[in-house]
Amino acid sequence: MSETNASMAAMWNGPTGAQWVANADHHDRALAVWGEAVLAAGAPAGGDRVVDVGCGTGSLTRAAARLAAGGRATGVDVNQLAIAEAQARASAEGPANVDFAVADAQVEPFTPAALDAAVVDAIDDAAAAVAPAAAAGAADAAPAPASPGAKINAIVCPTGTTSPG
Repeated sequence: MSETNASMAAMWNGPTGAQWVANADHHDRALAVWGEAVLAAGAPAGGDRVVDVGCGTGSLTRAAARLAAGGRATGVDVNQLAIAEAQARASAEGPANVDFAVADAQVEPFTPAALDAAVVDAIDDAAAAVAPAAAAGAADAAPAPASPGAKINAIVCPTGTTSPG
């Protein structure tokens, strides 16, 4: 975990994160319209390789994986409890082309040209969160994009606020 996000990781791996996971169904319903907008804008499909930054319990990641049925969707989050829940839900509900990892997306060493899209649903600093993914090809202006038109789609909370979930 980066020092940049040590306090964020501590928060999400404490009572705040446990509360989020305990109320995951509520949060999924509250954020569903945002996630639908992100996926509609990005339209992952076919063999796309998608990363979901700040995936929580993985509902958006699983939805992206279903749309990119020939590809793969990976959800990353600093919240260890949320990742464990996301893995359990994916095991129970599918799809098979999804995986999850505890990771700090701001410092994650994404493999260059390994991504077609990054999705971000309601986090404070989307630009910082997806910078490594952009460098790996998930942005229109990134060097050596994985595919023509690779993109980042985000719903961003104003600085100093928290996710609406």
